[in-house]
Amino acid sequence: RDNPDDQNRKGACIYYGRHTDGALEHPELAATCTVITKAYPASHEELAALFRRSTHVYCFENTSISMEARLCGCPVVQLPSPFIDLSKLFSASLGLAEGLILSDDEKTLAETRSVLPQLTERYKEVENEFWSELKNLVAKTQAVAARTQPHDRAKAPLVPDTTYDTCSSRQTLQEMDAKLLAERMVL
Repeated sequence: RDNPDDQNRKGACIYYGRHTDGALEHPELAATCTVITKAYPASHEELAALFRRSTHVYCFENTSISMEARLCGCPVVQLPSPFIDLSKLFSASLGLAEGLILSDDEKTLAETRSVLPQLTERYKEVENEFWSELKNLVAKTQAVAARTQPHDRAKAPLVPDTTYDTCSSRQTLQEMDAKLLAERMVL
């Protein structure tokens, strides 16, 4: 991790996500933290730069922002909300819970920051495991396909797969739905 801002981190961030009441519940944080929204920062690069210069970030839910912050050396303080079970922290099942804390005291933040390089290494391991497992999956499925004789495939009756069409028709706006919505808008 080459981060020139590591020794000069200043200020915390806060991400409310779906927990819009977080600003009302924690007015002191809303007043002093940089608020992260869907629109700010405008790019992933700007978000990473913000995390690399911030002391920590407050989150109210399991979110990819949490992992992104920690991979940038920025601890995440998980705050309670209806959108998180604090006993099941983000990515803990993969061994990626380093840097998730429940307290924002300076000692805990400093200790947490010191273990974040280990998280980066574990993240790389998980990514490598993923690609290895994907390769194994492709090999297994291709082996099964290779065992099926070409003439067996040709003899099988072609049955149209209507699963996609059925699912798609249930997910798209139908004429009847449009009429109902139009009536509601007029009322």
